[in-house]
Amino acid sequence: MKSIPLYVQIIVCMVAGMLVGIFAPEAAKRIDWIGAIFMNALGMLIVPIIFFSIARSVAGIGGGGSLKRISLKTIGSAGIPMSAMVMLSIILSTVGLPIEGIGLVIGVDRILVAKSEKESLSIDI
Repeated sequence: MKSIPLYVQIIVCMVAGMLVGIFAPEAAKRIDWIGAIFMNALGMLIVPIIFFSIARSVAGIGGGGSLKRISLKTIGSAGIPMSAMVMLSIILSTVGLPIEGIGLVIGVDRILVAKSEKESLSIDI
């Protein structure tokens, strides 16, 4: 029997999760601990995977010329855009409040409402 490809399994599970969240939100709240465990496990695995893949790549580089070329490409493709994003976020946060709607993602709307209503703010993690 032919096994189902991993990408199909992922898509099916994503759709199933969305349907449970839409049509049975109480059931989704009862099983949210599964997602928390998955995200914590993923967070624990990402750092070592990235570290060892970079270490192996650097160890496999031959001479100094190719190391210089790869280092410059890495800085150009990752360092410069990241620096631009950091500068943009500093500028936007200094100039004023974030755009309405973005706060739904980062929780700023909730903080602003609590400050305006003079309520105590509790942070749910």
